[in-house]
Order: sequence, then structure tokens, then C-alpha cells
Amino acid sequence: MRGHVKDDQGLPVPHVLVSDGITVTATGQDGSFSIAPQGPFVFVTVPADYSCQTWYVPANLPTTAFVLKKKPAIFPYRFVHISDMHLGKGSYYPFRVELGSRESLTEFFQRVWESEPGLESFVATGDLTDTGIPAEFEDLLAAVSSSPVNVRLLPGNHDHMAGSRDSAVSPGGYLLHAADPRSYEQFLGPRWYSFDLPGLHVIAVDWHTHEFGLDTAQQNAWMRADLEHQPPGRPWILLSHDQPWHTMLDHLPSKPLATFSGHRHVSRVIDVDGILHVTTPTPLFGGLDGTPPSYRTVRWDGEELHLTTHRDFPAPKAHILTNSAHSDGTFQPTRKWVTQLPGTAHDAGFCLTGGHLVTSWADEDSRNAQLTAVDISDGSVRWSTPLPAPVRSAPSSAGDRVAVTCIEGTVVVLDLNTGEVAWSRSSPEPLRTFLLASPAIHEDRLFVADSTTLRSLCLNSGELLWERVIAPYQTFSTSAAPVVSGDTLYFGQWPATPQLMALDPYTGSIRWGDGKNVQLLGSSAPLATPVPDQLSNDLFAPMVDGLARINGDSGEIRWQRANTLPWNPHPPLLTQQGVVVSDPGYGVVLLNRDTGEPIWSCHLQDDTAMITSGYQQTGHTISAPVCEVSEVLAVPGLDSKIHLIHSRSGTLLHSIQVPNPIAVPPQADDESLFLLDIRGELSAFDRRTLPGVSS
Repeated sequence: MRGHVKDDQGLPVPHVLVSDGITVTATGQDGSFSIAPQGPFVFVTVPADYSCQTWYVPANLPTTAFVLKKKPAIFPYRFVHISDMHLGKGSYYPFRVELGSRESLTEFFQRVWESEPGLESFVATGDLTDTGIPAEFEDLLAAVSSSPVNVRLLPGNHDHMAGSRDSAVSPGGYLLHAADPRSYEQFLGPRWYSFDLPGLHVIAVDWHTHEFGLDTAQQNAWMRADLEHQPPGRPWILLSHDQPWHTMLDHLPSKPLATFSGHRHVSRVIDVDGILHVTTPTPLFGGLDGTPPSYRTVRWDGEELHLTTHRDFPAPKAHILTNSAHSDGTFQPTRKWVTQLPGTAHDAGFCLTGGHLVTSWADEDSRNAQLTAVDISDGSVRWSTPLPAPVRSAPSSAGDRVAVTCIEGTVVVLDLNTGEVAWSRSSPEPLRTFLLASPAIHEDRLFVADSTTLRSLCLNSGELLWERVIAPYQTFSTSAAPVVSGDTLYFGQWPATPQLMALDPYTGSIRWGDGKNVQLLGSSAPLATPVPDQLSNDLFAPMVDGLARINGDSGEIRWQRANTLPWNPHPPLLTQQGVVVSDPGYGVVLLNRDTGEPIWSCHLQDDTAMITSGYQQTGHTISAPVCEVSEVLAVPGLDSKIHLIHSRSGTLLHSIQVPNPIAVPPQADDESLFLLDIRGELSAFDRRTLPGVSS
């Protein structure tokens, strides 16, 4: 193919890169180029100070001309990173979902553009559609055409489904959908390409087909060629649907400043070997880690990338404690103290131990994460220790040790009294680890599990005692943690393992259950940490579509009760009266231990705009387990209230307004009820002043 690159005045534009996705050439002084295409398209790398309406053409054309239109090179440059819009009807899923649509994406583009002055473009890193069928691509194109600014697109695994549910394991051991990229190319063109921003080069790739080996060598060769055409030392960033792995990063002539991805429906910002890795959750529905619909603004100032994460958090309410269930004003609960953490905690949780309340907080935008201990008597900060990455689960404690697992897999054990790090064990695979589960402690052993591997570490030294690979690698990360009951270690995590597994905690040998024959969405393993029953040898486990009672000796499911909504990652509370279930979309239900039948149910009206349920676009009041305070259940709400329910009758006694939504379970000791809200505000109520609570 021979061609020219010209501006809109017909003048040649030299030194512009042109590629077929394998080889890369540059235009001469007269704007001409010649290339022998081996891929399906020929495309131009659009310079920072130009735009191009038709930036790619079919490779079978004998001649072509790319027309560039001059535009100001805005600096600093701002773009919005989004991912995983999943435009579709949701027929793929084994549970009810609320996904993106043409209308919701169109509204999103307009709303964000109006709220972000100086915004130059959107970047969407894959799973643009839900099943990759023509109707979904047509809706996508209609929404993109409505955007006030340019939208850069690249494919994800759902865009390559072509309506099929087939799955396979990649050469890298990744269980995922099979890849058929024809529909994406038909509607959207090249699956990998590059473009320039002022002072910054950008490479976009097709992670899915690269992972499955369909075009790994071609993409790697093209990336090397593209980067070798850049001026020495020019900074660049990489756009990919999922977190790029060593199979991609290790073959490049220079390191990117950052990678931007999605795929996981979780939020993660980490630094690995000097590269910033940004994973952005979904913009149109709730994430799988409890994050509300989110996007990130990225500002490039010529030297650094600055992130600003935007989440649909409601505005804080007044710091007034009132009885909103009744109007007689007969009580005024006493708040003993309030401590504001420097960052947000969201749903990470906390633990009470040794007179301390220990919790993590993070500011992903500034890459600041710490573990903080406060005095439970007055809320004063005892210590605060920096962490290598954010923690998205509650700490675990035993004696004078407190342990946390960072989201990229690093394990840190600290001295409870001083906050000094006793030992730290780096993540064996930080790029591919998205750890949302707490560690478990049994005697002098610490158990840590991600979606593929279960490890036993010495609590005192960090020494690896044993390690067991339990399942192929796959996408989903959940809060299901290991748990020890009696002499058995239990672990299972949907959809990594087919079912719950029982192991010997001292050797790691499997007693029953295994990780073989895994299907992508066919697991019957827990979605969150099972709760052992002290009155039997059974466990109560949150599943994708409900709560199950599981025989602790065999793994047999004795009974299972559906929830109002799927994907309810909230462990139940076991009480003398029965099993208390937090049921988003309805309220709180008490179940009979033996049969799973309801004893009572308390409906709580959904009165929140905050969305935290995975694959849902509707806000629900309930988003965390409950806490028992005497004969009262304290129910945290995303409606910025604590609802107090009588544990025997299920009667709603009162609702206490607090400043912000609460997404973690409260905890209580003999004197106080402790709360942690989504904005990192810790508070303690005098439990004697809570209505219905006996002293």
C-alpha cells in the first residue's frame, strides 16, 4: 500500500507513524509512506497537535490518504479513564444484573464532560459490550458518537465473546472466555494502535488475544517497533483491558510510566518497580469490591500523571443524632468521640483488640496507604504505619500481633502496641494479585489466600510453612477468606474453586473438595468467608445467590436460601435466636438454623442513591453485616443511618442518623458501639444510651 499523510490544507505532514499492527514506518518529508500490510488494517499514529476523523483503513486498499486536522496541543492534558461499561441485556449471567445501556453511557459522557472543565478525551479500556454481539456494538457506537469529546476504545474479553459462552485456559494459565475478535474489528477497527498526547506517547493493546496466544508475537513485535520509533527518553503509557503481565511488559525496550486497565470491576492503584498500575472500576454500575460507579480523571503535566478518582458518594449529612423512626424525640444517643482518618476506608473493616481499634485507610490518588490504631476510650491515634499498598479487608489479630494483606498480595504483621512492622512478605505476583480477603490466624500460623493459592506462614517470622495451588487463575476477586474451625482449615472462593474445600491446617493436605474441573461461572463455592457454627460442625456460607448451611465433615449443602439480590458478600451473624442475614434489596432476615426458613423479617426501605452492589445500578440501604448489642441488632446503612432492630421480634426500634453511609459492620464492646463510615470517620457511641439496649 502506498499513501500520504496530509493536513486539511493539503500540505504533507512528515515523520508521522503508519502501521499495519506488525511493522511500523514513518512518512517522508513529502508525507508519503509505503507499507506491505500483513494485518487487516493500516492506521496512523495521530500526533498530539492533530485530529483525524478516519485514522485507519482496510489493508486491501492499493492507495490511501490520511487527512490530519490541526488543533491546539492543550497542556496540561486531561482525559477520563473508564472501563467495563458492559452494554447489554445481561443474559450471560446466572443471576439478575443491571448493566450499561446506550442511554446510560450517553448520559454519562455528557454529565462528566459538563463536570470536568478542560476535559480533552475519554479512554475506555475494554468490555465495552457484554457479549460482543452486533446490537451491543451498535448501541456503543451510538453512545460514543454523542460524546462531546473524543473517545478512545480498546477491546476486552467480553467484546470477543461473539455471543458464545465458551471458556478456555490461556497459555499463561488464565481461565477466561474464548476469543473471537471479528465483531470488534467489523465495528471498531484495529484492536491495537498508538496515538500521541502532548509530550506523552500512548499504546493501546488487545490484552485478551495477547493472553490467549492468538497474536502475542505480533503485538509484542509491533509494540517494540512502535517504541523504537519514539525519541529517546520519551515517556509513554500502556492501555490494556486487564493488568498487563510479564508476557507483555518484559518484551519492551523501555518501561511505561503507567498502565491503565479495568476488567476486575475493582479499584486498585499500585506501584511495582517504578511503574504505576491503575485499575479503574465500572462507571455505570456497582463494582465487585463494593465500590460505587467510578471514573478517574488523569492529568498529564509533562512530568507526572495526577489521578483524581470520582465516585458516586452522597453528600455528607449534618452531624445530628436523631430518632428518624419515631418523632417523639425521647432519646439522644451519646457519641463519645469522633476521629477522622486522613483517607477513606470504604468497606475495609476494622478489628477491636487489646484496647485498640485497628483499621486501614488509603488515598489511592496520592498512593498513600496506612494502618492506624486508635484508643477505644477516647479515639486518640496510638500509631499509624505506612503500608506498601492499600488494604481492602479487615485486619486480623492475635496476642500482640496484627496482620493485614495488601491488595497486591503483600502480607504485613505489626506489633499491636507500637505499630512497628514485625515482618513483611512481598507479594509473589503483585501484578496479577487482587486480594480482598483478610488473613486468618490459628495458633502461631497465618493463612493467606488469593484466587489461586493458599499459603500458611509463621505468624512470628513470616516463614512459608506450606503452599498449595488450589485453582487455575481467573478474573474474579472476592472477600472469601480462609477460616479455621476445630482442626480443619476451610477455604473456597467463587468462582475459583468448584466448592468449599477442607484442609489440614498443619500440612495443607486436602481432606475433601478440590480445585479441579472449574467452569468460569459454574462454581458452588462461597462468595464470602464462611462462618463456623459453634453449636455444630457446620458452616454458614454466603453464596452467589443466597446463604447455604454446609456440613463441615463432608461439604454437603444441607440447605440454601436465596437472597433478594445476587452477589451478597456479607457473612451472616449467628445468634442464640438463629442466623441473621443482611439482605440488600430487602432488609434483615432471621433464619432458623436447622431449616433455613425465616423466623422474622424486617424490611428496610431503600433510601440511598449510593450503589455498591456488584452488577447493580440501584442503591440499596443494606451493604454490610449486622452487629449484636445486647438484644438489639445494629444494622449499618448506606442511607447514613444505624437501624436498631430487636433481635427476638425483628421490630425496628429506631434509626439513628449519622453523617455518612456505612459499608462495614459495626462492632461493640461492653461500653461502646463503634462505627467506621465510607469517608474514614471513626466514631464511638455510648451503648447505654442506645434505645433498646440494656446496660
